[in-house]
Amino acid sequence: MEVYVDDMLIKSKEEFAHLDDLKETFATLKTHQMRLNPSKCVFGVASGKFLGFMVSQRGIEANPEKVRAIIDMTSPRTIKEVQKLTGRIAALNRFVTKATDKCLPFFKTLKQAFAWTDECEAALQELKRYLSSPPLLSPSKEGENLYLYLAVSASAVSAALIREEGMKQLLVYYVSQAFQGAESRTAIKAQAIANFIVEFTLPDEERITDEVNRWIIQTDATNNEAEYEGILTGLRLGKALRAKNLLIQNDSKLVIRQIRGEYEAKEERMQKYLRLTKHLTREFDAVEFVQTPRSQNMGANEVSKLASLRKEESSTDLTMEIQKHPSIEEVSTFTIQSANSWTTPIMSFLHSLRTKKKVDTVEIVKKCDKCQRYGNVQRLPAEKLTNISSSWPFAQWGIDIIGPLPQGRSSQSGGIKRLSNKISS
Repeated sequence: MEVYVDDMLIKSKEEFAHLDDLKETFATLKTHQMRLNPSKCVFGVASGKFLGFMVSQRGIEANPEKVRAIIDMTSPRTIKEVQKLTGRIAALNRFVTKATDKCLPFFKTLKQAFAWTDECEAALQELKRYLSSPPLLSPSKEGENLYLYLAVSASAVSAALIREEGMKQLLVYYVSQAFQGAESRTAIKAQAIANFIVEFTLPDEERITDEVNRWIIQTDATNNEAEYEGILTGLRLGKALRAKNLLIQNDSKLVIRQIRGEYEAKEERMQKYLRLTKHLTREFDAVEFVQTPRSQNMGANEVSKLASLRKEESSTDLTMEIQKHPSIEEVSTFTIQSANSWTTPIMSFLHSLRTKKKVDTVEIVKKCDKCQRYGNVQRLPAEKLTNISSSWPFAQWGIDIIGPLPQGRSSQSGGIKRLSNKISS
């Protein structure tokens, strides 16, 4: 059985065993009180559409509707039409060999002012010819050997995953990834060399000693900047304890892969954090950064929850340190000697000037009409709100004690007439 969100596919290798497989599936659904929509169920089919692909006994085929949408598409005239084209290609990239190289002219068009060049038109026509007879994908089987073929160009790395059946090599799928500049290519090569060395280097006594002397630091936070701050704090702590070998575990896939060089830090603040992290890493003999699932990083997760509590609510004996400024921001400080010197009167004047300026600023804001009119309004209550129960709860119930009033001659309630006469008198 293959399940994806709310789609289920029950497969049987032999036709006579299919009814038994269905019976077992229905029994399991009944046990867990789950129901199926009969209008969306199809039984006893040899092929069908599943997750946008055509699945049959022959293998996995591309969706003909998606292929036809690209073949019938005219040459784009706007940026949006180019984006639509790349989106349609992305849905079929498993069937396209060297997809990134084939789509490179389209990506260049998206990064600059729109211009549909001859190179783009030639790439589109070549893609249409290729998709006119897309390859057939063969699903892999558990326990069998798979073969990976790589093709590297100046702009991307492509791969084909192959399985063997008898004397034939069958395609499992294609994959392609564009380079993000020279730094990413260097990172990929370095990672490949590192993986090769790790795989084929035998353990020795020195390495075992390093494992024993390794310090493990686990960090956790709520956003990327806080993740970096936790890692930087761990590095500073390791340096203060004179540790030489660190293992830093964090559940942020983005931050860990940026530090490893597998991802590129595009934002300016992330680049500053990354440079500072690499600078502190040079203080140690070896530092390894590992991304761990949150379920395996529960200790650091609990500590981060304790740090967010108020002091009176926390009953832990852990030492808490409050960091008031981000590590990437430089806090301006003045070095003042205790003994008086020629700078003493200048420093005193600057201090008094700063104090007077602060006081004057506060007074100006108080008297400024626009500052008070358009300033931030503090909407938080001055103290905790206290729930007050109703002093007369029966008034909310609306109990009818009198009951219906008798009808008068003029189709009005006689009781209401007498009551109105009494009020007027």
